[in-house]
Amino acid sequence: MATNDGVRPGLEGRIERVVDERLITMHLGGKGVFATPGSTVVVTATLTEVKDNKLYFDVSCELDGKVIGTGTHKRAIVPANF
Repeated sequence: MATNDGVRPGLEGRIERVVDERLITMHLGGKGVFATPGSTVVVTATLTEVKDNKLYFDVSCELDGKVIGTGTHKRAIVPANF
């Protein structure tokens, strides 16, 4: 199902990030933890399904060409009627 604003399955976003101190996780307490200290990771999100206003994505993260994590993500399009 495609929406009238061009949102359709198959769209893909990709970002490369160097993991540095700005990306430290602090929820475990202490001084924080790097999952991949000092390395560059590549994250790719692919829109797999559009159902009404709901968007479903497959997400993967790679380090040195190897998949180090995968998951799914759901979002919703909400009209901005003020």
